[in-house]
Amino acid sequence: MLFPFSFMQSQTAPLLLDLYPGAAAAYSVRKLRTSYAGSAIRVRRSSDNAEQNIGFSGGNLDTSALTTFCSGTNGFVTTWYDQSGSGVNATQTTAANQPQIVSSGSVITQNSKPILKFNSQFFELNSTLTPATNWSIFGVGLKNVPGKILTFIGGTTDLNSALVSYVDNGIYLLGSTNYITIGDAPVTSYRVNAGFVISGSASSIYRNNVLLSTGSIPASPAQNFSRIGKYGTQYDDSNISEVVLYQSNQLSNNSDINTNINTYYAIY
Repeated sequence: MLFPFSFMQSQTAPLLLDLYPGAAAAYSVRKLRTSYAGSAIRVRRSSDNAEQNIGFSGGNLDTSALTTFCSGTNGFVTTWYDQSGSGVNATQTTAANQPQIVSSGSVITQNSKPILKFNSQFFELNSTLTPATNWSIFGVGLKNVPGKILTFIGGTTDLNSALVSYVDNGIYLLGSTNYITIGDAPVTSYRVNAGFVISGSASSIYRNNVLLSTGSIPASPAQNFSRIGKYGTQYDDSNISEVVLYQSNQLSNNSDINTNINTYYAIY
């Protein structure tokens, strides 16, 4: 969906990573940390393949700069910058694999907020994330098509490399042995998803601040995590606006973090 942005409001401080610091990696179309001085994304326009960094305005993605740069053409994200301070940027140098954010000069949105549209596109992280005993993952996204997936973070092999991935009727969390069936079909609104690895083996999976399932998961998956929008050979058909990962147990902060996310994105 395409919407004008004259009605967008500035974020209200404090920002998410000011309240809950220590993320291992954080990507968003909003500013997450007051002290972050970098850009949100780097965009390539299709008319001449020129690229430009796009920052923030009032805590939101600077859509004015984005539409000025992509005037009348399409825009694709080549880099999604890590706001955590760890420098784990998500990049894609192959044009055909770059998620889209502008269509014919208009920013692509969901619930009036910009989204990155993945349709067999994905990012590679410039530094892999090593599995830890404790993980907490918060994502904002929408799975668009049956038979496709929504992957917030994944690796290079199938199934056992998906850290958090929505499939047609369930969720993979840290491995194929941890497929949790939730009868999930594509819907027409955003989702907030939080996955937790607690005490080395216990998991809790939330959607829209509601506990869906708990279960046992392996503490040390076989591989590192290195992608957004894909795991193994499985590509997304989804919209994603935010991915925040902690190598720590944030279960006690789950409700407050999801409330912060929902206040901005108006998901549920």
